[in-house]
Amino acid sequence: MWVVIALFWAGAINIAMSEIKPSGYEYIKEIQGKYQSVDKKIQASLPQISIYELLTIKKLYTQEQENSHK
Repeated sequence: MWVVIALFWAGAINIAMSEIKPSGYEYIKEIQGKYQSVDKKIQASLPQISIYELLTIKKLYTQEQENSHK
């Protein structure tokens, strides 16, 4: 049982750290240049952006959007 859990955990880490698809890079290009904090996070993540990094960039972008509308 513990071996199966360890394999699932390792698989999840592997997926999270794998590189995003080309459509993810298109999304990055769309949001780049709108908020300085998001641009810094993008620059820190380049040249290969992982799925985990993309999720953190999206979260930061959403937070910046919400803050700018207040």
